[in-house]
Amino acid sequence: MNNNSSNLILDIQETILLHHNGELLEACDCGPMHPVDWVLVGVEIAIILTAVIGNTLVILSILISKSLRKPRNYLLMSMAAADLLVGVFVMPVSLLLQILRHRWPFGIILCNIYISGKYFNLM
Repeated sequence: MNNNSSNLILDIQETILLHHNGELLEACDCGPMHPVDWVLVGVEIAIILTAVIGNTLVILSILISKSLRKPRNYLLMSMAAADLLVGVFVMPVSLLLQILRHRWPFGIILCNIYISGKYFNLM
């Protein structure tokens, strides 16, 4: 890993959580969530469910239907699989972070995995 990419990872980590002497500090002490925030949580849950169910249906339809087994559809299935992984592993953690008011309770190793899934899957 070159120096530029390690600096990028450190910059992203600093924006997600505050880390001081091995202790995770609270990034936001904003008090309880406002009712509008709970509406946004409901919308995010709907988006997560739509992403998971929709991409699962795309993958299953390509796997089950012989007429859909063509090279262009394998590319579509690959993109659906990537979106499904984001919907299963990244989006729920982002939702949990919003509910916890941007406090990271899972430790530095899972933070690095989360950052990799959230920011580096687009490259």
